[in-house]
Amino acid sequence: MDETGVLGLIEELSILLEDSKPVFGKNNLRQVDINQAFEIMDEIRETFPGEFAQARQIVRERQSLLDDADAESARLIDDARSQAMTIASEQEIVRIAQQAPSWVNSQPWRVYAATGAALQRIKEHYIASAAAGEKGDSDFPVMPRTEWSQAAQANMAATGEEIAALGETAREFTASQGRLFNAQAVLYITIPKNSPLWSVHDLGAFSAMLALAAFDKGLGAINAYALVNRPGVVREIMGIGEDETLAIGIALGHVADTPLAAFSPSRADVEEILTIKD
Repeated sequence: MDETGVLGLIEELSILLEDSKPVFGKNNLRQVDINQAFEIMDEIRETFPGEFAQARQIVRERQSLLDDADAESARLIDDARSQAMTIASEQEIVRIAQQAPSWVNSQPWRVYAATGAALQRIKEHYIASAAAGEKGDSDFPVMPRTEWSQAAQANMAATGEEIAALGETAREFTASQGRLFNAQAVLYITIPKNSPLWSVHDLGAFSAMLALAAFDKGLGAINAYALVNRPGVVREIMGIGEDETLAIGIALGHVADTPLAAFSPSRADVEEILTIKD
């Protein structure tokens, strides 16, 4: 079969006709080698279905590429829109959280918002550190669980069991921490080093208000140790001074429609923590 395909065979047939001798007295008729002509036509019949199928496959692949490009474009637009909405909400969220109670109105907190390129750099450093097997640390010391109160140990153990029961979702939970929960923004909250415990109390109130304000704006919020267990990276990228304690990070973003995003640990009954004296 001629490797040039159907077009080549048509050209070959055209040459055969052009080179053939005219019929005597009838110039519009030609003396053609009928066997050679039929042979070319048979080759066309054999070649055309394959080339037609190949053309259809090319069209399908092209359409698939266009569909993928459209989907990726839509995703990027959605991500950009979500990030823009998150960033636009951050200032209002912090403004609301500033109403948190504070010892003699000392307001010891400072907030550093990581978004866009800065947040991406932090994520890349976290992923690389985790891949290298580097253990995390934090400015606030981490106390072994065995040294917590019995009630706290029981609550932590129960949460561990709930997470383990999620199966594959539990493994995704661990992986998502290394990606900073796929956050579109992270708020890093600091207080001055050597602050009194009352400032730590203020920090807790302020952090809770941030999370509640984010929820009120339609965002998800996660307070987590995983966000601050590499303080050196965060300090360098966010320009946080050594005179500040990087206390907590709060991941912000639009909540994904996944089992992991829907997970919420159980809480102790109110009767277990509330004492009322008349």
